[in-house]
Amino acid sequence: MNDLRLITGGFFYSIFIPVTFKKMTYSICYVSSESGELKENQLEQVFSTTKINNGNEDITGILLYYYGNFLQVLEGEKDTLL
Repeated sequence: MNDLRLITGGFFYSIFIPVTFKKMTYSICYVSSESGELKENQLEQVFSTTKINNGNEDITGILLYYYGNFLQVLEGEKDTLL
């Protein structure tokens, strides 16, 4: 997991799933907020599970976490994403 401590004292976590260059036909981007304060080990589990699940489904993209908020972009075949 990448851990970049920002000037504000916050944490910035990101996962980038490597891309095999091929045409992706569909993208989804969304923002969500955590329902309760997640501890660092819980965030690590979220990112680890996301990386494994998306890789198994041939989904690429990025997942960012910052101060209780997530931003995720998913790319893949429409039927897989929906």
